[in-house]
Amino acid sequence: MFVSTIEANFESCKFKGTWSGRIRGKVENCDFSEANLEMVAFIDQKDVGDNIINGQGLAIIENAGQHKSALKSALGEESKIWIHIRENTGLFVVNIKKHQDSEVLLRVFANLPFVKVVPNA
Repeated sequence: MFVSTIEANFESCKFKGTWSGRIRGKVENCDFSEANLEMVAFIDQKDVGDNIINGQGLAIIENAGQHKSALKSALGEESKIWIHIRENTGLFVVNIKKHQDSEVLLRVFANLPFVKVVPNA
């Protein structure tokens, strides 16, 4: 599977359209409210910060790389979504509804304190 990496800094940007991949660089004061985030790894962004990220069924994992082992353990053999998270991954956002293991993710993510499953964050 090929996942593109955008290496750039984004400040005060408004994102639109569908996004999937990785962003390596600073992301500050950006608005993702009109973007369809399918699966995005923000390498250098540890948390949501002052960015606007919303949408039905989004799972937001802050400091995801630090939680990779816990995700793997919690998901067991039911889902392999954790393979998309590297040790250096900061913020990781996935649209649960678009993932093949959506029922598993909804059930497991609801019990993990470092995952927010929200319409707005």
